[in-house]
Amino acid sequence: MIRKKIIHLISCLFLSASLSPILINSAQAQTYILPDTGQIKCYDNSVQIPCPQPGEAFYGQDGNYEGLQPTYQLSPDGLMVTNLNTGLMWQQADDGVSRDWYQAVAYCEDLDLGGHSDWRLPSRMELVSIVDYGRYDPAINPVFSAQSSLYWSDSTEADDADFAWYVSFYYGDAYYGEYKSYTNYVRCVRGGPLLNGSFEDNGDGSVTNTSTGLVWQQADDGRERNWQEALSYCEDLELAGKTDWRLPNIRELQSIVDDGRYDPAIDPVFSAQSSHYWSGSTYANLEYSAWDVDFGYGLAYYAHKGGANYVRCVCGGPSGSFENSLIFPHIASNGTWETDICIINSSDSDTLSGALSAYSNSGRELLATSISLLPNARWEITVGDFFPNSSDIGYLIFWSNSTNVIGYTKFYVEGRYRVALPAAAYVSSSDIYIPHIASDANWWTGISLLNTTSSSKTLTIQFDNGVTSTIGIAAYEHRAFTVRDLFAGSMQPDIQSAVIRNASGIAGLELFGSTENSKNTYLSGILLDDKTTTAIYYPHIASDSVWWTGIVAYNPSLASCNLNITPFTDDGASLTPTTITLAGEKKFIGTARDLNFPAGTAWFKLDSTLPVTGFQLFGTNDGNQMGGYNCAGIGGTEGVFAKTDVWTGIAFVNVENASAAVMMTAYGDSGDIISEETLHLGPYEKVVGLPSRLFPWDISAATYIGYSSDRRIVGFQLNGSPDNMMLDALPGL
Repeated sequence: MIRKKIIHLISCLFLSASLSPILINSAQAQTYILPDTGQIKCYDNSVQIPCPQPGEAFYGQDGNYEGLQPTYQLSPDGLMVTNLNTGLMWQQADDGVSRDWYQAVAYCEDLDLGGHSDWRLPSRMELVSIVDYGRYDPAINPVFSAQSSLYWSDSTEADDADFAWYVSFYYGDAYYGEYKSYTNYVRCVRGGPLLNGSFEDNGDGSVTNTSTGLVWQQADDGRERNWQEALSYCEDLELAGKTDWRLPNIRELQSIVDDGRYDPAIDPVFSAQSSHYWSGSTYANLEYSAWDVDFGYGLAYYAHKGGANYVRCVCGGPSGSFENSLIFPHIASNGTWETDICIINSSDSDTLSGALSAYSNSGRELLATSISLLPNARWEITVGDFFPNSSDIGYLIFWSNSTNVIGYTKFYVEGRYRVALPAAAYVSSSDIYIPHIASDANWWTGISLLNTTSSSKTLTIQFDNGVTSTIGIAAYEHRAFTVRDLFAGSMQPDIQSAVIRNASGIAGLELFGSTENSKNTYLSGILLDDKTTTAIYYPHIASDSVWWTGIVAYNPSLASCNLNITPFTDDGASLTPTTITLAGEKKFIGTARDLNFPAGTAWFKLDSTLPVTGFQLFGTNDGNQMGGYNCAGIGGTEGVFAKTDVWTGIAFVNVENASAAVMMTAYGDSGDIISEETLHLGPYEKVVGLPSRLFPWDISAATYIGYSSDRRIVGFQLNGSPDNMMLDALPGL
């Protein structure tokens, strides 16, 4: 199931490339994922109960907020376990020897295991990261062999160097009351270290942990409450313009403990009592108790739910908003179809951190991996090569702590056809438009829909011929079907377009391709959303013996509208305009030739009297290649051509009546700059060409191109295979 709150990212680490196959750009400061506690059940003050709903008693506890589940990978030799959330590699089993603290440090430093000699004693924070608070005796995932006993950390107590922190894996307690001369068990770790977070005073009563993305109440209200009252207090809190506050779970609450301080053991940016604070996590073996943290020294223990503790609330991102995330709403990796995905950090200065989660069609989380990208770095994978059991995956979500994230998806049948679409950066808030449907002897149309909400929905697909179809879609469910599937496998040549009603919170896409009977290998598609505009730019016209250009404009309104079409030459001269009347809930579809453009037309602008949507297709007359992209809402002052292929063509159009300077930068996957060049475009001018010819230096090592402009521009790219069989297109992202 998708988590109700956006996943939380915490702290920084240094990793070597051997730690995990998902690591990007090794030996750099990176964040790691703060996973869920493992507690999925709900409780009242004494027993387990069905998880309450908003407004009901005891709502807001740990079990109500399912986060990114801890994910572990056992090495082939069975000696090591990698935590895919943090990237840390752990000793799978301790050696059964109890040592004093000094011997524990030396043991890990001398350990040679699995071909690695850089083992060390973990910090308290690191040791806590593998506690499973949904278990006890031992409180750890069964992938580990563990004693239900005490394990040393390397963290010394802040006010007395004779003591060190330990974690009890019987219940998961974190405590400091052990002389270093005492003996405990040892579990070594490599990678990291996981560093303490950094905190930023927001000036509005809240504090952001810039390592985790969590926003915290800066000061408690000075009142002690029982556990039920603490849950209600946070759920009802309105602070700093936010209403999605909640009681933190025990792992989150421990993430703001500062081991280097005491009385209180927290960064001075907070106002804090040197006392106990509630978490929303029930103590697994004592259902009448809940976990708390004593910020006098930072120890984690439990307290009777009827007792009184202080409260500090947290929020981890707007519930259900998918802010700062990328949605890949359809994955096809089944032996015939394959899917590639790409994620790019578009920031010039900030590291991008997040988690890529794979989900089944029913919304069950299958696997999650942490991803960290340096500024301007790019990461691309083939789903079937990267994920085990990839045929079980219905969709992917990259949860991020940054707005500087873009990406795309590519679907293909090797040697036949392929299509690329931008990753969805948001979900619809109203009806969704399907501007093009082709379901006849020569064409098929497939629809993919993802419900990103926590409630089931009944969607009504209203086709332009007056027929409707109703689809039920459960919370977090993904459904994929063809138009023919909705009509018992029958072709629907009379259907041209549709509107999906009650589609708030839905992300989706459509693909349309040639049937076997057509003898063609055309394939294209677009994201499905609620975007409309009164001005659409179609930035390229190709109409000759090799290429054709297809144009679609769809009017979702009930009333008819006028489409005023203005063509332009390459150098920006406007040509004779034309006007088309488009009836309500109908589309215009045709080729460039159908519009009878004047000679010399290189691109055109469509101005509509009502908001419309539309897209553009390019295809070869031999029936082999087709690529397209949605034109509604494209354009801006900066963007990315996300992939340079065997052959790539790019185009820029200056859509303003003033000269533009476009700075192009060719990057490698690691974010390194390969070459830079500035293009100067006159008003309404278009430039098109191969990237290798637009840069002054060799860019064969580049994998993508970023651009920025002092004017609004529209850009797109075409990528083709060397055998002239496959083609895909993307707008500037």
